[in-house]
Amino acid sequence: HDMHDHQYDSMSNNICNINFSMDDEGYGVPSHFSMMENRTPKNMKKQLIALSQGCVFAKSKFLLDVPFDPYLPNLFNGEEFLFSARMWTSGWNFYNISRKICSHHYTRDKKPKYWNDNQNTDKKKKHYIHVKKISNQRVKHLIGLNNEIKSMNKKDQANCLTHIDKYGLGSVRTISDYYDFVGLTIREGEIDKDNVKDRCELIYNNNSKKWE
Repeated sequence: HDMHDHQYDSMSNNICNINFSMDDEGYGVPSHFSMMENRTPKNMKKQLIALSQGCVFAKSKFLLDVPFDPYLPNLFNGEEFLFSARMWTSGWNFYNISRKICSHHYTRDKKPKYWNDNQNTDKKKKHYIHVKKISNQRVKHLIGLNNEIKSMNKKDQANCLTHIDKYGLGSVRTISDYYDFVGLTIREGEIDKDNVKDRCELIYNNNSKKWE
């Protein structure tokens, strides 16, 4: 949003629900979206279901606990969900900030994007799609969902699983608990997309471990 647009001065950004952005190749992974809401004393430091990579403030220890995974080329949708899952299972919680401090010109309709630059010839597009599929399958593997890694050739399998233990989930909380926290139900390795719980109007109670 534009920092000079004062309609947002009394509002905060709440990352509170999950969607399923399906890319053109059909290898969709979980993503999340946010909503603007009026700030009140109750939600001033509201706990969020995930973090946004565009605005993260934390002690630098998080980089040791959860180092950024460099083996996710061409990944866009799902990267923040994966990183949030790794952070949360490593014991980190996410909170919104109490006032507007920065903005991001997000869409930039007439500006070049990396996915355009990497698909401007048939050869580059084929390579881009292939590499993106490998990254998507790595995400699904890391967050415990059904994936296609076993059906890949040995070279793609090796690329998909490179240093997978170093960039895996944490051991403080389980991925199953994270799915419950964000409002997702997993059935036989697949997300039940018809049973997603909305957290947008709720506050998480750390004592009862429930959204209220």
